[in-house]
Amino acid sequence: MAKKRRQKSEKKEDYDFKFPVFDEHEYIALELRKIKLAIISFIYAILMVIVTYALYTVTYPDWRGPIVLGLLAIAGIPFIINIVKIDTTDFDWKNWFGAGGIYFFSWLAFFILVCNPPFSDFAEPEIEKDIFYLDANDDPNNWTKLDFKEDQSPTLFYPIKIKVRAKITDNSEVDKESVKITIEPSIFNNASKTTIQMKHVSGNIYEITMVPEGTAQKFQPGDFSFTIEAKDINGHKKEIEGEFNIESEEL
Repeated sequence: MAKKRRQKSEKKEDYDFKFPVFDEHEYIALELRKIKLAIISFIYAILMVIVTYALYTVTYPDWRGPIVLGLLAIAGIPFIINIVKIDTTDFDWKNWFGAGGIYFFSWLAFFILVCNPPFSDFAEPEIEKDIFYLDANDDPNNWTKLDFKEDQSPTLFYPIKIKVRAKITDNSEVDKESVKITIEPSIFNNASKTTIQMKHVSGNIYEITMVPEGTAQKFQPGDFSFTIEAKDINGHKKEIEGEFNIESEEL
């Protein structure tokens, strides 16, 4: 009995293995539809770049609207595919995920590109200020930098000179004629409001020295506010403000 069982177990059944039928035409048709899906997703991304860029020109500097619209537009890919009548019955989630990825990264890359130079310039100039004063000794090597603390204006003692130096940068180019400083006295001060164009010294540096007595820039002792303004060649304007106080004499 044991011998017969062994003989039976040693018998091997013969299987006829057949390769699945490969439909070359169906395979090529599917790949072509995948390629069309990718191309249409890319073209759709370019169209959405135009739409979101136009929206950004209206909402600037608020970028949230264009970004949200660009992201939500991913949901429009199936509708676009349906309009151009591409058969998607045998597409799986990988195909749709790939189409969404092509759209998103294409849209984001081109949107960032067109929102920056040389295609466009939305950014305002950046202004970094340095303000110095020169005491009554009139020593040109003895300029002292003002310390602008939060909720506290620096106090200077009359007579003095004030030098204002600003570093101004921009994505495109600063309009050199637009860089000005306006000194405005408080309502309790009899001095007049003064606007002075700052001189372009070199590179990104602009400077002006104001003499508080004996000139058109004369300041009476009291509280003052100042505004430094600059524009780029595309008309974007930036202003920074500050305050200081001038006393008639040091106690």
